[in-house]
Amino acid sequence: MSSLPRLIAVLLLLGGLGALGSARAAQDSPPATVLPGTRVLVASALEKVAEAEHGVQTAKDDRKALSGVVESLSRARDLIALARMDQPTGEARALLRYLRLKLKLEDNREALVDLLPLERALDRLGNDPGPLHARELLQNAKRALETPDHALALKTLEELDRTLVRDWIDLPLDAAADSVRQALDQIMTRQQAPATDLLPAAEKSLLQLLAGASS
Repeated sequence: MSSLPRLIAVLLLLGGLGALGSARAAQDSPPATVLPGTRVLVASALEKVAEAEHGVQTAKDDRKALSGVVESLSRARDLIALARMDQPTGEARALLRYLRLKLKLEDNREALVDLLPLERALDRLGNDPGPLHARELLQNAKRALETPDHALALKTLEELDRTLVRDWIDLPLDAAADSVRQALDQIMTRQQAPATDLLPAAEKSLLQLLAGASS
């Protein structure tokens, strides 16, 4: 082989190795940046959790004073819910929750019409592996409804929802929401200050999301 073809071959080989290295680096790279709107909502929820923590320390078991804590935690709960909605998957996951409730109320075949908005929402998510698999599961759910197989349709929609979960965003949001829910429940049903670990746990989950942690 002459020097020129040999040089071209080496360059092509190096280019291929470079592309492979880039692909591996992409796989190992951190998750996608959290949307700016989500960060604002999460930071605002974090502020309300801190406000509630301060209120608990000053209120102790004074029921009247704890009403201010309930207000702060209610705002934190609503902000976390809005952060969930702000995700690219927010529309699809909200429609999934709607469909799962509808399947408990009406005939399977009538629910087929309700799948169209979900199908369009999934199409807008692009062709990454998660949305592609979600669209396959949606077709499976359609076939189950046509059979009809109510239980299989519900199970398939639950699996579809799991494919849309992004660990570095959805799991911290879910954990924070659960801590806030428990704290509200303890104040409103037991008429006492929440357990001391609940609000710090919510704060930790929200800070984890803002820090961009993936686990």
